Amino acid sequence: MSPDPSGAMFAAFPDWYATFFSGFYLALFLLIVALIFRGVAIEFRSKDARPGRRKMFDAFIVIGSLIPPFIWRVALGNLLHGVPISAHLNYGDRFLPYETPMP
Repeated sequence: MSPDPSGAMFAAFPDWYATFFSGFYLALFLLIVALIFRGVAIEFRSKDARPGRRKMFDAFIVIGSLIPPFIWRVALGNLLHGVPISAHLNYGDRFLPYETPMP
């Protein structure tokens, strides 16, 4: 079994890890919620034979699959553009203001 990369990042760079997760808390929370939403929809889709419910779960699967790539794009775009971090290693802004369209 391979080691957990987030645990290795915490051990190697605890200040970076704490700043990243506190600054991008909302984004990471939405990412986890979307992935849970998708997994639950996949599980319950096969349990209900009604066509309306299957279409609803299909929509939930699509939504839960589209949100994570968008969130990762915004997070990595923010990191590439630079994020304001104070001298005390506190993230000083919000998550979405740095979102710019791709050229």
